[in-house]
Amino acid sequence: MTTSDNPCGFIEIAHTADWAVKIWAPDFTLLLAEAARAMYALQMTRVEGQSGQTAVEISVAGEDEESWLVGFLSELIYWQDTRGIMVEDLAFRYDGKVIRALGRAVPIAERAKEIKAVTYSGLEVRVTEQGVEAVVVFDV
Repeated sequence: MTTSDNPCGFIEIAHTADWAVKIWAPDFTLLLAEAARAMYALQMTRVEGQSGQTAVEISVAGEDEESWLVGFLSELIYWQDTRGIMVEDLAFRYDGKVIRALGRAVPIAERAKEIKAVTYSGLEVRVTEQGVEAVVVFDV
């Protein structure tokens, strides 16, 4: 899936009851950003233009890539459900225990579908020759 023109990406994969996506990127922080993009795309999230943007910081403690990935996406779900915002233009910092994501909060105009939670079902972050990949299952 990875090419020089496409170092990051995602593709929806078949799942019996929930939604699943395969995500890939050159490194873990880019994988986090791509996972966010995939989650918003699956929900068909539409934002209210670019007005009202504010900076936001999300901190996720964890012990491994899987816990950071689930924690990060869970935080994004919390922000969209409680504050009606999508976080984009993400930049990450990592200190060995906590990942901090800095981004812009943009008001959500509409979500055609809703994700309830991110699961650990079959979750494994793998290092490949091209970078990092994961399959994430969302509870809908």
